[in-house]
Amino acid sequence: MGRDHERKDHVVKLDVGCGRGCREGFVGVDRLKLPGVQIIHDLDLHPYPFADNMVDEVWMDNVLEHLANPLGAMEEIHRITRPGAIIHIAVPYFRSFYATIDPTHRNFFGVHWFNYFDPRHIFFKKYRYSDATFHIEHLEFDREFAQVSKRKFLYWLMRWIAKKKPAGYEARLSHLYPLNSLTFHLKTVKDGERPMTLMLASLEKGPLENDKPLPDPPPPDGGAWAAGAGVSWGAGG
Repeated sequence: MGRDHERKDHVVKLDVGCGRGCREGFVGVDRLKLPGVQIIHDLDLHPYPFADNMVDEVWMDNVLEHLANPLGAMEEIHRITRPGAIIHIAVPYFRSFYATIDPTHRNFFGVHWFNYFDPRHIFFKKYRYSDATFHIEHLEFDREFAQVSKRKFLYWLMRWIAKKKPAGYEARLSHLYPLNSLTFHLKTVKDGERPMTLMLASLEKGPLENDKPLPDPPPPDGGAWAAGAGVSWGAGG
């Protein structure tokens, strides 16, 4: 299928890999013809059938862990979304029981995964695996488990710690008390959109300092390295 879905005047929202549970107000995309699926496409095949800069909001709920090339999938999401578009990516946490029980899971995710796409982060600056760029706006642990009773004090405490210090939790506590899922809330960043404060800071450094090689990052300490500083996609975990 070609890029035959062009941008219209109205807001375009995609539920990519929606399975049987397409969100209200979203266009369902999946490789199987299921109830709620409006566009059939295999997400491992690129390009996706949408025009550049077409989409305002994207949900990918338990999809990336199934794909052969999650990096390429995020590059396609970057291409089809407009500057400033909102993207929600839910995945099993790599420590979780749910990450390992599904035989179709190919990829595993920790709190730093999307730092490699965020141009403000040293991981992106040092390695730059992709030109697709997103700002991490917010990171949630266990969004789907939000109704768990606060009477389960230890669980509630771990979620609170993970929210405040995600990298510290991952480095020091996650192996002792693993949480279940991550939801990354991202904003699409495209050329010419760097925040003015970052542009001015770059100019103040001058060309020679900007050209110095970046130092190796220190081990995560819960501080500056915290994140934010047929199978149907989405049918399972």
